[in-house]
Amino acid sequence: MSMFGDQHAARQTDTNDIVVGENLRRIRLAMGFSQEALAGEVGLSFQQIQKYEWGANRLSAGRMVELAKVLGVDVADFFQGTGTTKARFPLPPITSKDMEVVHAFKAVVCPKQRGAVLRLLRTMAQAED
Repeated sequence: MSMFGDQHAARQTDTNDIVVGENLRRIRLAMGFSQEALAGEVGLSFQQIQKYEWGANRLSAGRMVELAKVLGVDVADFFQGTGTTKARFPLPPITSKDMEVVHAFKAVVCPKQRGAVLRLLRTMAQAED
């Protein structure tokens, strides 16, 4: 037993780890990263990213800082829904169709065309109301 007692022993993952993992997944998808691409940026395997996202493995503070830098978010964004922080911005569930739209939009390089697509989407969204 270490001088720190049981406090320093590895702990099993819990519901907070699952929430943090789900937030990692939502943020990763929103930023357009595959598991493979994100893993490559931080020197991990995509399987390790999967384990973090499923809450099977606990994310360390240092790893969260690395991931937050790569993803361009604040570390606190990983904690949304754990009751430890107030959400700076809501993270609604992101579907595969949502990601198709994001990727298609990002593929449009002409600023005028991007503006036209955005106006069209806004007009269509308002028509639904």
